Amino acid sequence: MELFEKLKANAQKHPQRIVLPEGTEPRTLTAANRIIADGLAEVILIGHRSDILGMAQELKLENIEKASKTKETVTGIPTGFIDLDYKTSGFQPSDFILIAARPSMGKT
Repeated sequence: MELFEKLKANAQKHPQRIVLPEGTEPRTLTAANRIIADGLAEVILIGHRSDILGMAQELKLENIEKASKTKETVTGIPTGFIDLDYKTSGFQPSDFILIAARPSMGKT
């Protein structure tokens, strides 16, 4: 098995979240489309949703459009706190979670 194939198989077993700036850049969208198609990671594109989807339609990138229609906001284990789940998408297998606050703030 070639090195690239091993890396790809490992990434598919343990998908991560990738944040890509410049979400309307054609090369960024093309790369994101390939990452989604191969199941390597969850892709987050930075930019206006309508601009990103418009550019994806122009470039005929079907996986970007399919991923945008996903309604799930929690991809990991729900915390039970709606705002925290919205910001973190739940607890992910690769996450190290540290909850900190001032003394007597109810952490226990």
